[in-house]
Amino acid sequence: THAFAVRKDWAPLATILDKGLAAIPTETRSSINRKYFSIVVSETVNYTLLWQLAGVALLIIGMILYWNRRLAKEIISRKQTEQLLQDTSERLRSILASMEDLVFVLDAEGRFTESYQDDPEKMMMSPAAFVGKHYRKVLPAPLCVQLDEAIAHANGGDAQHFEYPLEVRTGWRWFHAALSARYQSNGEFAGNTVVVRDITEHRQAMQQLQENQELLELVFNLNPDSTIITRLTDGIVIKVNEGFTRMSGFAREQVVGKQTLSVDLWENPEDRQHVIDELARKGICENYEAIFKRKEGSKLVGIMSARRFTSQGIPHVITVTRNITERKQIELVLRQNEERYRSLITAMAEGIVMQNHDGEIVECNAAAERILGLTREQMM
Repeated sequence: THAFAVRKDWAPLATILDKGLAAIPTETRSSINRKYFSIVVSETVNYTLLWQLAGVALLIIGMILYWNRRLAKEIISRKQTEQLLQDTSERLRSILASMEDLVFVLDAEGRFTESYQDDPEKMMMSPAAFVGKHYRKVLPAPLCVQLDEAIAHANGGDAQHFEYPLEVRTGWRWFHAALSARYQSNGEFAGNTVVVRDITEHRQAMQQLQENQELLELVFNLNPDSTIITRLTDGIVIKVNEGFTRMSGFAREQVVGKQTLSVDLWENPEDRQHVIDELARKGICENYEAIFKRKEGSKLVGIMSARRFTSQGIPHVITVTRNITERKQIELVLRQNEERYRSLITAMAEGIVMQNHDGEIVECNAAAERILGLTREQMM
């Protein structure tokens, strides 16, 4: 379709031109079109834009692949972490469940959140009765005071230890508690963990041991004989009793902590060496008589027994000495009297025969042998 354009004020000209154009034969019009209005279409491709689009597309695809791969690694890592955390939690629960100790977990507000125990009889009540509650609403007031103090000091980083009695299902028991603070990864306080151990038997054993030690100490001090404990390696005096101070004249503070050689108790060094040799050979020396020196210089006769023993891994010697000076003096007087008596009987002209309560002859003199015509051996 063809048309002519004219100015608005020339409108009649447009009509004339349209009529003239309509009068042109079709064949002539086609010839004119072919000659003056032919359109040649030439197709070209913009490869620059194509490469840009392709580059953007590859970049987007690469980023998608990179983020997908990174996301996949993060997912795998998170799953592994979660599995490790789960395994660790299970192991921890297994360990806590197999422990004889009681474990209580408190949150930052002081509420019980978890508990672990191997024997419910050790508990004051079932976990359902205290989990979720503040310890002040569950525990006796004296124990709460100890917990308050432990929590206040545990926030400094060091574990706090304390002991307390508590009535549980089996009766009154003694417990030892170790309380430590927990913190989150950002350093924020998360609560406290309390590990509790039943120490009733231990306390009873310690009490019995203390009573036994007090009894031994009483026996040690009440023993009238001299008793001294020394360290075998260097001869240092560890302990002496009142019997030692009475017999030796030395006060406790004058000998305890010093070597026995510096105290100078032995009259004959050979006697001391004999005791040392016996202890080294047999670990014991029994009923050995020796002469000892008192502080003021006087001498006494003692019969002693010594035995080696170990205390806290260190060899010691306990020595018990009885003062037999008076007995020795009496024995000496008896021997002297007996000698005088024998001399008197032997010198008598009369025959003397002595019998015991069974009628057996136990003594006779020479005059009796002569008078009876029997020898001493025949009569005895």
